[in-house]
Amino acid sequence: MDSKRQGFTLIELLVVIAIIALLVSILLPSLNRARELAKRAVCAANLHGLGQALGLYRGENRDAFPWLRVDDSDGYMKKTGTLFDTAPAVDDGGRSITALLFLLVRAGQPTDLFVCPSDDATECTNIKDPNKEYYWDFTGNDPNDPDLPDPNTAHKTVSYSYQAPLYIMFFGSRKENASEFSGIPVDSPSELVIMADKTPQYGYELSGSSARPVPARTDWADHDLSEGQMKAGMSQNHLDGDFINYLRFDSSTSGAKHADVGIDRDNIYSSAYSNQNPMTGEIRPRTDRQGYLNWTLHRSPHDSFLVGPKPIDNTSR
Repeated sequence: MDSKRQGFTLIELLVVIAIIALLVSILLPSLNRARELAKRAVCAANLHGLGQALGLYRGENRDAFPWLRVDDSDGYMKKTGTLFDTAPAVDDGGRSITALLFLLVRAGQPTDLFVCPSDDATECTNIKDPNKEYYWDFTGNDPNDPDLPDPNTAHKTVSYSYQAPLYIMFFGSRKENASEFSGIPVDSPSELVIMADKTPQYGYELSGSSARPVPARTDWADHDLSEGQMKAGMSQNHLDGDFINYLRFDSSTSGAKHADVGIDRDNIYSSAYSNQNPMTGEIRPRTDRQGYLNWTLHRSPHDSFLVGPKPIDNTSR
């Protein structure tokens, strides 16, 4: 009787390898999908936590939402990190939208709440100066010394957009500087979307045949947008425009595969176009994705116009 053990033949090994490869190809997409769903859940939890943080902030600030004086003198806003180490002055209008969110950090909220795990953003760790005083905006880490702040990479520390302040002219009380803006009204509709995964892009047209650099305006009403163009108009946090999480005025959160989740199908990443009569205040029904990415048209309290961290280059995502 021959007791010598027989090994696998080359053909048998190749068959086993082929079966394993086939199983991996079948299971890997499911595993990636499950991983992304888990990240979306964490992202939604972040926004829920930020909604609670906004509630705490309002409770300590006479029901007001985070607000600093900002203007539109640098495109849509100043880039993230501008004047991060300078306290606001009475006549200071050079703040970024993320400076409003940083007021929550100054109130004691952790910076990891502002990072979506599906995004490539990294947590802001430089939040205080050498004297242990809080900064006034998010800032990145100096590549040569991580302990030093770097405002040039500050936009990479925030994954979410925040409701742009309303144009003062909307209230019929033009002030000395017509570019001044005011914060979120405390009597806003409960379903108003005030935060979401960060703004998809700046300075690119999303209508027509392709996305190309033009003066920043997004016309959602006059063109039939393809699926690719619709995804380009979404936040790119989750699988390049496949999904967004968003937070409403009443602190509730939801998710969607499209950006027209505001009041009357308002696109939350574009500003109001003509849904309100500026003379009578009458709200006109909106049944399409009408809206322009134009700060100066943001006049309606029913309009969600979410602006996110802004990079150095105005045409960069």
